[in-house]
This record gives sequence, C-alpha cells and structure tokens, in this order.
Amino acid sequence: MVDFLRKYQLEIVPTDGKTKIITGLQIEFTVDKGTDSELNKLDISIYNLSPDTKGMLKESKDTVIRLKSAYRNGTWSNLGDDAPLELIFEGTIFNVRTTRKKADVITQISSKDGNVPLREARASSQWPEGVTLRQIVLDLVETYFVGISVGEVLGDALDKKFQNGYSARGPVRKIMDNLTSTNQLQWNITDGIFNIYPKRTTLTETKLIVTNVLGTPEDIYQDPNKLRNTTEIPDPDGVKFRVLLNPKFKPGKRIEIDSTNISGEYKTEKVTHKGSYRGNVWETMIQAVKVD
Repeated sequence: MVDFLRKYQLEIVPTDGKTKIITGLQIEFTVDKGTDSELNKLDISIYNLSPDTKGMLKESKDTVIRLKSAYRNGTWSNLGDDAPLELIFEGTIFNVRTTRKKADVITQISSKDGNVPLREARASSQWPEGVTLRQIVLDLVETYFVGISVGEVLGDALDKKFQNGYSARGPVRKIMDNLTSTNQLQWNITDGIFNIYPKRTTLTETKLIVTNVLGTPEDIYQDPNKLRNTTEIPDPDGVKFRVLLNPKFKPGKRIEIDSTNISGEYKTEKVTHKGSYRGNVWETMIQAVKVD
C-alpha cells in the first residue's frame, strides 16, 4: 500500500456518551463551506466500522462529528514532521446510512454545521427605541444559537440605530438573512463559530499565502454579460483553484496567491475539501474573489 503521508482523526461525540475516535480506516469525504448563511456540510463514507460504533451512530440523536487532518511531513507551511491535526469540519449528524460494496460495509454520514440550533429556532422578540443592529444580532445569537461561539463581529453598518425599535418574528435564520442583506453584511457559521462582516471585506485573521496551486486555475466572472459583445477578454472577478488538502482555508479569509499562473490578493468565498484516505484525491478547492 502506498503511504501518502496523510493522517486524519474522526471524532464521534454523542450527547450522552464518550467520544469515539476513528483513525486508519478508509474514509471518503466532501466538506462544503461558504461565506453565505447556507449551513456548511460534511458527507463522509467510513469503511468497515465496528458493530458497536455503528450501533452508537444509529441510537444517538444530535451527535457531534469532527474531522481533523494533517500531513506527517508538514506539507502545510513547513510545519515539520508529524504536523498537528487541524479541524476540517465540526457539525451535528442528521443522517446515517449503511451500504455494501463487495466485501466492505460502508457507513455514510451527513452532517451540518449549526444544524441543531438553527433547525427549529423561531424568534418572537422586541427591542426598544434606539437599539443598534449589533445588539439585535448578538441577542439573537446568544438566545437562539445554542452551542455556537461568537467570532468576528465587523462593520460600521452594525452601529445603525433603529429609532423606533425593532421586532422580529419567525425563523431566526430568515430574520438574520434579512437584517444582513439589507445592510450589505454577510453571516455564516464555520466549525461552530458565528461571524458577521461586510460583504466586500475579509475576516481579520492573518492572510494565508498560497504558492503551490495544482493544475490550471479557472477565471470567474460574476456577471456573464462581461464576456459578451467584446473583442477583448475582460479582467476576471475571481478565480477557482486547487491545492493539497489544507484546513487553513476558510470562508471569508484573505489569501495572497503567488503562483505561476496567478497572483494577487483574494477573499475566499467557497471552500471544498475532498479526500479518500487510501485513494488519489486529498485536496482543497477554493473559489475566491479579488479584494483591494
């Protein structure tokens, strides 16, 4: 068997039991993350789980799942031998299926980030005259986003005051979408952390330097009409590219690309991690837009 210097750790955390840690088994997974409020998602297939673990998955409700990964040779930014595991995804399981493929029994799991607090959350709240958008947002998160931590809360728009007060009734996710879209803000939950910030800016985390792009990047044009009725190819709005699997890529993060076919600073909009522990795929696909 070829050793690709990969390692992973899958943690299954029931609400009423001990954490089950899985390593070494064949897994195939896709993680989708984005800057919008659509919940991040993990689909993972695990080969030949023990009967006890399969039973635990079927019996537990709202079980947490965490996927972590690393390269043993420190492929990410010269971390050195046996690089520490980093979180790729954390969420709650909402579907478990079992299939067979020849001699293998495959457990297929689907999970969403923030699924439990937002699944049925409905608000019926009122705020007094002069309340700020920041206070409304933080009150909604504290009250309804149970188990979710607050990360970055950015933007002058959050200081907007509602002179006549504010009332909100209905699904919390829809309320948050309305508040942010009308004020040129965006919010999302990534790995159990809530962030809100202006649409045209990035999170304040240290930017990620990208030097080793796999294959040829693909240009992105947000307005398809840009390519019509023109004899010159216009500058693209963004780019899609692939790198070796790297959990450091997160929605909203500023990245600086310095590679053969592309260079400049971008904001990460969408991130897809795909992997097969004993297969050929172990990579991260990024969709990013240009930033100043």
